[in-house]
Amino acid sequence: MSETPITFPHGLVGCETWKHFVLVETPGEPIQQLLCLDAPHIGFLITEAAAVCPGYRVELTEADEQTLACGDDTPLEVYCTLTLHREPPMLTANLLGPLVINRAAGVGKQLVLVNSGYPLKHPVVDRLPERAHAHSY
Repeated sequence: MSETPITFPHGLVGCETWKHFVLVETPGEPIQQLLCLDAPHIGFLITEAAAVCPGYRVELTEADEQTLACGDDTPLEVYCTLTLHREPPMLTANLLGPLVINRAAGVGKQLVLVNSGYPLKHPVVDRLPERAHAHSY
């Protein structure tokens, strides 16, 4: 397991005071945790956006590039937050508000892709198995 500190200088959308996070990864696992240090009771499950939406792309503005301390050759990682819904039971990915991270600089930014056509609730798993059917005997 690895932990990487990430600062979001502008915070997250609607939560501008949440700026300091730790990205917790387990090698080989597709889902990571993004834990907020400013509000220790807050954490997000995230995954690479392209894993849930092949061909997923974001375009950065000059301001985004400045925030992310990146240039043309800087490797950036693009994640989406995951939400587990109870009714109906499903797992969705927020493709409208991706998290772009420059791991080398330890900085990230949440984008809002207003006219992208990407959904806020992209189904990842639209039918979760009933608890009773999760086990085979």
